[in-house]
Amino acid sequence: MSKRLTVSIDDVIADPRYQPRQAMSDELVIEYAEQMKQGDAFPPVKVIRLASDGKYYIADGFHRYRAHLELKRKKIDVELIKDNGTHLDVLNECVQANHGHGLRRTNADKQRAIEMILSEPAYQTMGKDKIAILARVSKPMVIDFIRQRSGLQTTSQKRAEARRQGVDSTVSIEKLTKAQKRIADFMKAAGTPQTYIEATMKRWIAENAQKPKPERRRRTDIERLELLADKLARSRNVVIELGVKDATPRTKQFVKVAKALKKDGNDEM
Repeated sequence: MSKRLTVSIDDVIADPRYQPRQAMSDELVIEYAEQMKQGDAFPPVKVIRLASDGKYYIADGFHRYRAHLELKRKKIDVELIKDNGTHLDVLNECVQANHGHGLRRTNADKQRAIEMILSEPAYQTMGKDKIAILARVSKPMVIDFIRQRSGLQTTSQKRAEARRQGVDSTVSIEKLTKAQKRIADFMKAAGTPQTYIEATMKRWIAENAQKPKPERRRRTDIERLELLADKLARSRNVVIELGVKDATPRTKQFVKVAKALKKDGNDEM
């Protein structure tokens, strides 16, 4: 359980290893300092005291800390979120800092968080899903970052190249119909280059996707209620009469029967 303390600013360590921003904003530091000078209240800086040296390491609040230094304050309010912590405790907290508050994270800040996790020896075998959860980013961003780090094309780069070639890269070559697979196999057997086969299939799928789909008429509340009543009647082999007034607000799939009505119907069944 965290607790709030007022400690000497000299005991607080702003270690660059735990700075989750790609770059600090001097303008924001000055803005915070001015607001503090006017008496505005700020959340305490989140810290973890390491068991190794007993110092308070900042996990969230580097700009607020810098604002205190700007005002030459000797004391600072901190929220001790863990005592006798470890390096990993600070890392786990700092990579998700500013996810829901403070200066909004840029893509560069999110990539910095991913880089911090990937650079940690203890997390070398961590999966992409867990990295995304820990850094509070999307899995596609983690995948793109790893690909870029390995010198491979990212999804956006693939799409840009596909647009230049007139091919929709969002269509997966693996999602072919039986007819498309037969044509692809025939082209392959005829010695057609694989890149040409893939480009042809992707263009074919993209053209099919652009064809207008027939509009489906949405059922009215009354029709949905009648279908539900018919379904209940068939399952119980009884006749059920319902009115629109008996239905609760419509969901995407069906009109729900009021609980009291359903209970009475079950009792009669």
